[in-house]
Amino acid sequence: DNFAYGREYLWLQSGDQTILDPGQPEVQEYIVDVIDEIITKYPTINGIHFDDYFYLNRSSIAENSNSPDYQTYLNNRTSSSQSIADFRRESVTKVIRNIFNNVEAFNQLNGTSIKFGISPSGIWDNIGSNPNGSHTAGMAHYRDLYADTKAWIDEEIVHYMLPQLYWPFDKFNSSGNPIAPFANLVKWWHDQVQGKDVDLLIGVGFYRQNGSDWLYYNELNEQIRYLEQFEDINGLSIYTYHTFNINNSDIKRSIQLLKNHLWTEYVNPNWSN
Repeated sequence: DNFAYGREYLWLQSGDQTILDPGQPEVQEYIVDVIDEIITKYPTINGIHFDDYFYLNRSSIAENSNSPDYQTYLNNRTSSSQSIADFRRESVTKVIRNIFNNVEAFNQLNGTSIKFGISPSGIWDNIGSNPNGSHTAGMAHYRDLYADTKAWIDEEIVHYMLPQLYWPFDKFNSSGNPIAPFANLVKWWHDQVQGKDVDLLIGVGFYRQNGSDWLYYNELNEQIRYLEQFEDINGLSIYTYHTFNINNSDIKRSIQLLKNHLWTEYVNPNWSN
């Protein structure tokens, strides 16, 4: 709570949003130190899990001299040719890399198996902007949140990735172009981890069955059935738990299908090391 008190240059602010500036070396060190303290004091924990926000959204901070972190960029960029967008991405990657290396070193020294993983928003980048992107057209965290999750997989500096694929199978716009169809994204993420020592789990957005854009009561079950064909997808996470207790007829039908046809036996977790 006392970190950087009175040192305003360490904060990045836009409108009513304020975060620690990820481009500041002191901030990067602080975040890594916090994780080190957690694993040192609580070595029996199973993992360190990061959610999906890394920078303020690109729509709220400029990528030029008007940016609130422009001086941070000038002071810390690797070269004059490095763009501010690339600087932001590399700043986040430094933190991810250092946390992973520290967790790995702690595990080796103490015989533990703490995992470090990320749950990013579902789209890394869209193929319309990047030939390596997915066949989607939604908000992309590579551009909008400066999180290069694909690079983290390629460098193997996370133990697992759990992308939030909260869309249905048929998420297309009115012209029939893909916005974020579930299957497109599952296939893209699956392809990224091939040959990499990074586990893949899929985040499923069951909360959208409650008056949102999941139009069919069997969406959850069909998504789970689809995931079962990929032997190297390590599991799934359903968001949110609260949804299971909502008094909604489609949700109740979906849960009954799940209990009666898909999840009929207890499964022992096999993801312990």
